[in-house]
Amino acid sequence: MGDARPQYPVEMPAALDLKSLYEKEADTVFAFLTRFGLRPVEAEDAVHDTFVAALGRARSFDASRPARPWLLGIALRVAVARTRHGRTREELGEVPDSPDPGQDPERALVARRAERLAQQALEQLPEEQRSVFVLHDLQDLPMADIATAMDAPLATTYSRLRLARLAFTRGVEQLRQAGGRL
Repeated sequence: MGDARPQYPVEMPAALDLKSLYEKEADTVFAFLTRFGLRPVEAEDAVHDTFVAALGRARSFDASRPARPWLLGIALRVAVARTRHGRTREELGEVPDSPDPGQDPERALVARRAERLAQQALEQLPEEQRSVFVLHDLQDLPMADIATAMDAPLATTYSRLRLARLAFTRGVEQLRQAGGRL
C-alpha cells in the first residue's frame, strides 16, 4: 500500500530561516515587483508566490551569499511569468489608489504623471534590461549579485544596464513628446 503521509517540501538549510527572511525582505520584494510593473494587488500575490517558490528552492540557496539577490532572482522569475501570462492588465471597475489627503493636489498630479511615464518607459524595455535596471538603479543591488540572480555573466549584466538606461531615457523622452508636458 505504501506510505500515505504527505511529503513536505525540502528541509531548510540552517542559514535560511524563511520566516525571518519574509519579515526582513517582503517589503523589498513587493517594491521590486511593483517597480517591475505589477499592480499592488498583483504584487501582493506575487510576493506570496515568491516565498512559496523560495521554500521549494531552499536547497539551491548558497549560505555564503546574501539572501536578497537570491530572493529577488526568484521574484524576477515570478514577475516575468505573470507578465507573460497577461496577469498585469488593469481590470474594469478597479478602484484607483486614493491620493494622500495631506499632499498638495497639484504636486500629487505631477508625481502620478511622472510615475506613470516612468512605468510606461520601463514596460517598453526588454525583460532582461528592465530586470537589471530595476534591480540596480531602483533596488540598489550590486551588479555582481544581479548577475548571480539572473544567472548571467557580469559583463552581460553591465551591458544590459547600459542599454536599459539608454532605452529608458529615450522612452521617457518619446512619451513626453507624445503626451505633452508632465
